[in-house]
Amino acid sequence: MELIDPVYTITQHKNYLFVVLLILFQYNSKGQNYLMQDQHSSFHTGVQISYNSFENYYAVLPGYTFNGRLTLGFDLGKTKDFVNKINSTVFRPNASFLILKQGIKGPPISFDVNVAYQYNYVSQIIFNARSVQFGAGVYHEISPLENVKIIPAVFFEGNKATSGPNPRFQESVALSYGVQTSILWNNYYITPKYILFDGVSTISVKLGILFSAFNSEG
Repeated sequence: MELIDPVYTITQHKNYLFVVLLILFQYNSKGQNYLMQDQHSSFHTGVQISYNSFENYYAVLPGYTFNGRLTLGFDLGKTKDFVNKINSTVFRPNASFLILKQGIKGPPISFDVNVAYQYNYVSQIIFNARSVQFGAGVYHEISPLENVKIIPAVFFEGNKATSGPNPRFQESVALSYGVQTSILWNNYYITPKYILFDGVSTISVKLGILFSAFNSEG
């Protein structure tokens, strides 16, 4: 009769969990700077719901944008892992900066770069994982109606694990790609997003409010 090493079994469980968390890491929220006019500053907040075949993710997204360019914020959320039947708490401070800002006299696109640091804590097995993230996106704004903006975008994101039970994941960068479209009406927005990571598709939706989006000239 073959004996099962319980330590090995737990380690394998944690290693697989970390693979799933790497997928979770791609639920990156973007800054709200591309939704706002140039030289305008405002607080904003929102909620995000994401789903793939491994897990669900729910988060709140408070933040502040300076002069329509720099967004600082954080995500606070929970995941529900379908495979391992456990939950995880997520904390993710992040920053986004628009290098290019679309405008009447400016370029026809906006281009941002963003960074984040994500912490996941799993209480059931006293386990945590940390990751440094980076990304970039290209946005093009269309205004078919007054106080309405439609902003399609393409983006890529990278994740570099800094801690976790499997050192192999700390030796490489995981990349994901996606598309999204934001619809802004007055100060309210909705952003459906599609992300592809290592053959796994994630659907995500953000709903939010900019507390004063149209108070200055773009």
